[in-house]
Amino acid sequence: MNYIIRITIQITQGKAFSQIVSLRHAYVSRKKERDELKSLYKRKALSESLYFESLNELKANFTQGASLLPDSSLNHAFNLFGEGKIPVTEIDYDLLVYDTYDYLDKVISLSLADPLGAAFQLYYNETADERALIIKNYIKYGTNDNIEIWLLRYGFGFEEIDWLKSYIEQIDENEIKFKPSINRLSQDKRKLIERFE
Repeated sequence: MNYIIRITIQITQGKAFSQIVSLRHAYVSRKKERDELKSLYKRKALSESLYFESLNELKANFTQGASLLPDSSLNHAFNLFGEGKIPVTEIDYDLLVYDTYDYLDKVISLSLADPLGAAFQLYYNETADERALIIKNYIKYGTNDNIEIWLLRYGFGFEEIDWLKSYIEQIDENEIKFKPSINRLSQDKRKLIERFE
C-alpha cells in the first residue's frame, strides 16, 4: 500500500510518468549508495575491483509488485524482482517500467481513483459540497484546473500541458480553440496539436 500512496502523491504533484519511474528506480536501485561508491572510486579511495565488488554486494530495495485491489489471494507482500535479494546491478528496468504502468493503470485508476471518484461524485450529488468535486478531480486527474483536466481528457500529458495551457482560448467536450499566438510554436509542438486545429 505504501507504493500506491507514494505514486498517487507523485501524480497529484503533476509528475510525469518518466519522473515517477525514475524516482522508483532511484529508490529500488539505491541510487544514493551507488553514487557514494562511485564518488569514492573517482577520488581513488576505492580500487576498481573493490568498487565493482561493493556494487555487486549492494542489494536492491524491496518493491511491491502491482496487484489489483481487492485481491483476496494476495496474503503477503511480494517483491517485484522475486524472492531474495538481488544486486542493484541486476534490476530489470523494463520490468520496473511495466509494473509502474500497471500501478497507474490498474491499481490506482481502476482500484482506487474510479471508485473514490464515484464516491465523491455521489457525495456531491447529495450535499452540493464543492470540496467533493475538488477532491475527485485531484484523485482522478492530479489537478483541479478545468483547462488542465480537459487537456488530459484530450490525451495530453502534464509535460505538454505545461507549455500548451497558455495557448488555450477555450476548451470543452466539443473542441479546443487556440489563441492566435499558437502560430509561434515550434514545428515539433505544432505537430502535437495539428489534429485539434
